[in-house]
Amino acid sequence: MNFPTLTMHSQLGRIAMQSTSSRQQLSQPQADITIEQPAAQLQIQTKKPSLHIDQTQAFADAGLKSVKRMIAEQAQQGYQAFLQGMGRRAAQGSALMKIENGGNVIAQQAEANAYNHPKQIGLAYIPSPLSVQIHYESGDVDIQVRTQKPRIDAIARPPQMSHIRGDLSIYMAQHPSLQIDVAPTFYERV
Repeated sequence: MNFPTLTMHSQLGRIAMQSTSSRQQLSQPQADITIEQPAAQLQIQTKKPSLHIDQTQAFADAGLKSVKRMIAEQAQQGYQAFLQGMGRRAAQGSALMKIENGGNVIAQQAEANAYNHPKQIGLAYIPSPLSVQIHYESGDVDIQVRTQKPRIDAIARPPQMSHIRGDLSIYMAQHPSLQIDVAPTFYERV
């Protein structure tokens, strides 16, 4: 017995996928910054030191005196000599008044008045010690500093982001199919 022949042709379905990647962009703009630093205020006050040196006495010891001082000293020495002379004469007058007491008062006075007294020799330093007077006033420095704070102005910029979504497409690249052919039977061929 003859059975009809069946021929089957099948084609599998194929799925295709097409994807587009997502993209993300991120950028950070720089911030705007302004910085200003005011200068510090500085004040300096000084008091100058002073040094006073008085050499008047040292120059006087060396014989270098002002005219006014020389006149005053000579007047003082003259006055002292006057007083000494007056005292000597008063003492000698008193001694002469008592001549009756005996002694050789006139000869002693003549001998004392005839000769100058010998000068005394001694060691003298010119100028005399501590004859130069020194007076020193120290100086002073006063420094005042007033600092200034910096002024900072900052404007922040937000980050900029952009995002492109990805895509995924799924489609049929090949549809499935099934084809069935029936081969003619013997009876049909005759």
